[in-house]
Amino acid sequence: MSEKEIEQELQDKGLNTPRLCPADIDAVIINKTFTIMPSKKIKICNLPLASGFTVQGESACGSELKFILG
Repeated sequence: MSEKEIEQELQDKGLNTPRLCPADIDAVIINKTFTIMPSKKIKICNLPLASGFTVQGESACGSELKFILG
């Protein structure tokens, strides 16, 4: 499901409590850096935020080709 579809489903169910929306999160991300490790099976994401903090995450995929093409 896309972010818009998820948001619509929440609205349809009346789940309108205060929460972060995708646009709120996107607004504080200054830059996005993706690094594919030499094994080509792990991708690391670095997200510097407007607050000065940095969020880092990683993902892995079973298929090298699908991972690279993404």
